[in-house]
Amino acid sequence: MRIAIVGGGISGNTCVGLLHRNHDVTLFEANDYVGGHTNTIDIGAYGGSYTVDTGFMVYNERTYPNFTRLLSELQVETQDSDMSFSVSCERTGLEYQGSSVNGLFAQRSNLIRPAFYRLLWEICRFNRRATEVRETLSDDLTLEQFLRAEGFHADLVELYLLPMTAAIWSASPAQVRVMPARFLMQFFHNHGLLQLRDRPQWKTIVGGARRYVRALLQPLSLRNLRLNSPVQRVTRLASEVVIETQAGASESFDAVIMACHADQALRMLTDASNAEYSILNQFPYQRNLAILHTEVGMLPRRSAAWASW
Repeated sequence: MRIAIVGGGISGNTCVGLLHRNHDVTLFEANDYVGGHTNTIDIGAYGGSYTVDTGFMVYNERTYPNFTRLLSELQVETQDSDMSFSVSCERTGLEYQGSSVNGLFAQRSNLIRPAFYRLLWEICRFNRRATEVRETLSDDLTLEQFLRAEGFHADLVELYLLPMTAAIWSASPAQVRVMPARFLMQFFHNHGLLQLRDRPQWKTIVGGARRYVRALLQPLSLRNLRLNSPVQRVTRLASEVVIETQAGASESFDAVIMACHADQALRMLTDASNAEYSILNQFPYQRNLAILHTEVGMLPRRSAAWASW
């Protein structure tokens, strides 16, 4: 079969890696690069050279079994990663790092601050309550509503939940507050963030995440890799599917895989069914900004409070 894949992120690239063995596969990508949320950058800083991932960074074998299997099949080398987390608050001057006792009390005045012990207690209480109720909450209940109903202190939000979610999703405080509480709790549970023990070992790809992208696309010929080729329309006919790009080119395939965001897929489909519209129209998206820097002055004042996140 001649198969077109729209979107060069992990879904589309994995389809290429698996389907090329028995089919004629063509990949359409709107950008001038493939990888989607995978973005590996080479930088020079402080007398050395470093490979930095600014999109997809880490995974663990417990939560990502299929991705783990994929890396194994591709023979992509991985290594253990440090997933420590720290907070530095300009408003209060508080600093702490959560992976060790020394990190928690990197700011020695925390040893005698009742407010800091209250924060630790509230974190433990949140983890306990989230574990108890995460499967029973309504999808409409926001995080802010849940925290208010449970009587959690404002410091839990300002000095733990907002920094943690900003590190994970690059989300603004306003967006986090209206996030479904159940979704956040389920994510925390899946990634071992609601427990102090038996947390999964996080891993990263040696040489950057681009290594697995290259391994997946290695069998694809340049003729079948269409960069800078945003798809405008996808039309299903009786015996073929027609793809039209923004450049005006038209091409027919036996099948098309929409490996892109739901809203993008909906815009491309010229004949979306009621069911397709109902499903694909349910996913809102937002643009987030992340800045890669090498400025040590942006780190916590105390080096004992430095962390990966």
